[in-house]
Amino acid sequence: MVSDVAVIPAARRGPAGIYHTNIVPLAIQTALVLQVAKLRSPEVLEHLGRLQELRRRFGYEYYLRRVHTSGSD
Repeated sequence: MVSDVAVIPAARRGPAGIYHTNIVPLAIQTALVLQVAKLRSPEVLEHLGRLQELRRRFGYEYYLRRVHTSGSD
């Protein structure tokens, strides 16, 4: 898998024995995904529309409204 990529982002996060949050890796991942989405916007918008359709179909929007109004799952 690694042989098929041009760039592998990596960073030391400190000793393995201590807790490390996923905030920074997730922020980097989100930035990369958003950049790809920006470069491929017509295709991405089509897929986002499909994702929204699936969320409506399976009640995800209802779940989010329920969680935000009750404060719990």
